[in-house]
Amino acid sequence: MYLPIGSYSYDIMFILSSLIIKTYFRKFKAALYAHVLALRNLDKSDIVCSCIAFVELLKIDSNNLRLHITVAKYVQEQLNISIGNLVYITYMTF
Repeated sequence: MYLPIGSYSYDIMFILSSLIIKTYFRKFKAALYAHVLALRNLDKSDIVCSCIAFVELLKIDSNNLRLHITVAKYVQEQLNISIGNLVYITYMTF
């Protein structure tokens, strides 16, 4: 890889910052997959709990996932609407 500036410290900082950004996006993508998996399997509490634990292991806040699970269960129980297909459509557009 050719970098326009010949300073070694600049080169090292450039490489480290690009690795940090790649790592962050990998963590975010893994958390997003866990989010979708949990919402697709609302009736299986062991899968939902495992997804929450996985997101927390990634050191990402799981409050959004917990809120989405609570709302999805409420919608499913009170309105008899399954959100499985909606989850697929919503997250595949990102």
